[in-house]
Amino acid sequence: MLRRTTAALAASVTALQRREGGTAPDVAVVEYPHLPEFAAQGKVEDLSGTLGPLVRDRFPEATRQLVDLGGRTWAVPRDAAPLMLMYRKERAPRTTSTRGSSSWATSSATSSACC
Repeated sequence: MLRRTTAALAASVTALQRREGGTAPDVAVVEYPHLPEFAAQGKVEDLSGTLGPLVRDRFPEATRQLVDLGGRTWAVPRDAAPLMLMYRKERAPRTTSTRGSSSWATSSATSSACC
């Protein structure tokens, strides 16, 4: 079982930064916010020709946008957790919504009405 810790992530980032010395790992975990920086600096490979079709076929657009930058695929998504809404039960009855809303505008109106 692999454990990802802050120290392990820092070690991956440090290893990727050593790419010029020929000591970068073959595979590393890079969090989505850091990917553009690594791609811009040439520290990760363009995977468009090899894994781009897999990413395009198996992941939804919202997830692909995290790894596709400038029309190229720079990574394979690893974690794209769903979002959940947690609410206080005593406040929920003031709304009439029984299922997820279809737009952000509807969500905003619903949350304004209940809270």
